[in-house]
Amino acid sequence: MLDANYYSGLNGYWIDTVPGQQIFYDDVHTNTDTLQVSQYGLHQIIWVLENGIDFDGTPVCRDSSESVYLYFHVIPEADAGADFTACGLSAELNAESTADYGVWSSNNSDAIFHYNDTVTAELAIDSVTIDAYSYDMQGEDSYGNAADYWEFYWQEDSGWDIANFECSDIDTLRIIFAKRPSANFFYKIPPCYGDTAQIWADMSDDAIVDPNQAVFEWNWGDCTDTLIYGNSDTTGSGVHTVSWATNCDESDTYLIPGEDSLYHVVTLRVTNQYSCVSFERKDTIREPKPLSPEITVTDATCSQINGCIDLNTDNNTYTFYWLDGRISDPTDTTVCDLEGGDNGNYLLQITAKAEDQSTYPNYYCVEQHNIYVPDTGEVTAFFDTTGFVIGGDGLASYDSIVPAEIIFRDLSSDAARNWKWRFYDQYGDLVTVMDSEGNEVDEISEQNPTVTFMEPGLYMARLIVTSREDCEDIYEYSYILIVAESDLELPNIFSPNGDGINDVFLPKMQTIETLHGVIFNRWGKKVYEWTWNDGDDADPVLQGWDGSIHDGGRKAAPGVYFYLIEATGMDGVEYGPNTGNCSTCKGTVTLVGTKDTN
Repeated sequence: MLDANYYSGLNGYWIDTVPGQQIFYDDVHTNTDTLQVSQYGLHQIIWVLENGIDFDGTPVCRDSSESVYLYFHVIPEADAGADFTACGLSAELNAESTADYGVWSSNNSDAIFHYNDTVTAELAIDSVTIDAYSYDMQGEDSYGNAADYWEFYWQEDSGWDIANFECSDIDTLRIIFAKRPSANFFYKIPPCYGDTAQIWADMSDDAIVDPNQAVFEWNWGDCTDTLIYGNSDTTGSGVHTVSWATNCDESDTYLIPGEDSLYHVVTLRVTNQYSCVSFERKDTIREPKPLSPEITVTDATCSQINGCIDLNTDNNTYTFYWLDGRISDPTDTTVCDLEGGDNGNYLLQITAKAEDQSTYPNYYCVEQHNIYVPDTGEVTAFFDTTGFVIGGDGLASYDSIVPAEIIFRDLSSDAARNWKWRFYDQYGDLVTVMDSEGNEVDEISEQNPTVTFMEPGLYMARLIVTSREDCEDIYEYSYILIVAESDLELPNIFSPNGDGINDVFLPKMQTIETLHGVIFNRWGKKVYEWTWNDGDDADPVLQGWDGSIHDGGRKAAPGVYFYLIEATGMDGVEYGPNTGNCSTCKGTVTLVGTKDTN
């Protein structure tokens, strides 16, 4: 509202110096007008009187003016923010500031306000601290009614006389101050190793308020085999029955040096109905270690039934009972004549009083332990036979020529400590060989001996090994063929008359492997042909010519016959008419006798 002095009968008007804000009066005979601007801030308003004659006849020769300064402020719109719940006795106040000045107040004089001079994103970030939680202030046991909140008032003004100009606004904020739960919990340790512990939250904490609306987040650790009985939900508030497996993570189960117990880490976090979350509470729960009586095991040896188990009863802490039918007296504390190795497992029941008798009076722990009796000293004899080739007929093929040097390589088990090598002929008689130092011996005690066979023949090698515990094992290989150099000669006469003397034209062979012969008469006609291989029937008729013609149906006439012989020795030497090493492989033979008259 603008109200200026004026002269009667003169016209006047108002001017706003802010560009675009010029105001003209509505009635030229009044100097009282209403001013409305479109911009906040400082405005210079000028009152102008036009020249003319006043009502009393006084001349006004020229226009006159006078100015006044007006500051237009924004009308505040207080916004204290949305009502909320604070966890604890302090809360952050985030009023949205729209004016130059603002102040917090409360319906309770105990509230202490902390002002922050900075304004972030037009938010006046302040805080308040109170001295009592909402339900404590009201004397209630829960937050179940509207009186549970505190009221705070955010009042904004432009800095002018608020009472006269009404340039202010106020907004109300309601905050519930809730306690943060403590997450305390109690537990009862397991009586024995592998038994269950009982764990439950402290329900006397008034910050939990309504247990039916609270969330209890338990963490029993990272044990993969953790079992929860009864209350299967880890968010439950009741009593939890928990057991730990033996494969827990090291961060969750550990041993304290000098103690015999296991310790398991358990944590709890509680959220009440007002979403106030407790700090994580962590504690360790002790679990007794397994029963560990002193047990002495004497190994069985050499696969014999000679193992022993001795149970120490000096301190009378444990009682024992065997659950294995092979032990005649189940209460015996020293048992012997036991098998070892694969059959060396014996089930033992152990009983002892619970460690914490104050919590579990007259409670006994019962465990079943598997007691293992090893079988030590067992040894397996073996040696490399890859150089000894066995034919399909079961006989050995060519191995070596006398004097034959063979290196025997031991492949026995690691338990072997002593070695004895012996060699036998094909009749089972012990033979003499030459060792690596040139001595003729019938037994060698090296692990990998070099053996020289001086005579041809079929031999068997026997390896006897013993362990540190005098366990023994034997391995035999019966197909070691040692041969002499091959040789071949042909006779020049024979008499197939059936008297058993010189009846067959029979080659004299030494270590010959294959032989092929052809007989011709004086006109060059083939009379007889045969082939023989080592390992065939030893019948001389099959090895040579018995004087028959072709299929043996007729006998050849006495006289001179021609022959060709080809052969291969076991040492690989070829024999024949053109090999240069067999002068008798081509020649004549005289058949003496009477011609077959049939």
